Amino acid sequence: SLYWKSMGDIYVSMAQVDLDTDKYKLIRSNNFINKAMDKSNDDYSKNIKLVIEATAQPEYLEDILNFVDTSTIRQRLKGKRTITYEFMGRNFGWCRARYIAVNTQGDETPRHVIFTVEDINEQKSREKHLTTMAETDAMTGLYNRQGGSAKIKQLLTEGHKGMLCLFDVDKFKYVNDTFGHQTGDNVIIAVGNAMRSAFRDRDIVMRLGGDEFIVFAEGITSEELGAKVIQRFFNILDKASIEGHEDYKISISLGATFATQDIPFEVLYKQADTCTYESKKITGRSFTFHRIGS
Repeated sequence: SLYWKSMGDIYVSMAQVDLDTDKYKLIRSNNFINKAMDKSNDDYSKNIKLVIEATAQPEYLEDILNFVDTSTIRQRLKGKRTITYEFMGRNFGWCRARYIAVNTQGDETPRHVIFTVEDINEQKSREKHLTTMAETDAMTGLYNRQGGSAKIKQLLTEGHKGMLCLFDVDKFKYVNDTFGHQTGDNVIIAVGNAMRSAFRDRDIVMRLGGDEFIVFAEGITSEELGAKVIQRFFNILDKASIEGHEDYKISISLGATFATQDIPFEVLYKQADTCTYESKKITGRSFTFHRIGS
């Protein structure tokens, strides 16, 4: 019917199931599903298992098999119109499986259900985009305070070692006051671009706000390596040019500490911040490492 066709257009697959007899009527299907089914058998519970085993990614298999299990579906649907489960399919990416109660008996348990699988890749992409937007600093495209801090904390929790750098732009207020806020913004953007060029994709580069930035360089656990990485950043920053103020060189004061033991992010931040303050005492671009006892 037109009704079923309209419904079917939304879904990758769709079937009406009689839970009393375990028989089903296929409303919508595709080649992947058809190949997996046992055409000589019209038992829903057997065929849905075959289809799921053939089309779901292995890491989701156990949970999605539990979801489609007909022996528990009446109880799970009791008093509900629908239940869903999201999983990664082999052929369609992100999918949402759904049972819909069609009619209920006196105790509100259904006899007939509709089983559907919907392609939700577009929705997942939107969700990912929104998450990325929420974690990103609009001016530089780096992680913002919330997003970057969460990523670094996650790496530390998972036992990753590395170097945490904290720095700000020297005399940034003077730049803003003398050259104007647009130039100040261009300086911030230039610093962000230099950070992206100097550090690796796996490193967490973030703007804390204002002219303050943080980097977590994963796997950098010695002063020798750390100094090379920081110097590479300084060299790239040295080439940065601010439109209309080509003679101006961005100078920063940087503090660095090493996460080689189980130390919380907040403690590492304070260590790096103290070193940044020490670097401020040195004229020009400089960096200071945190040392035990310092």
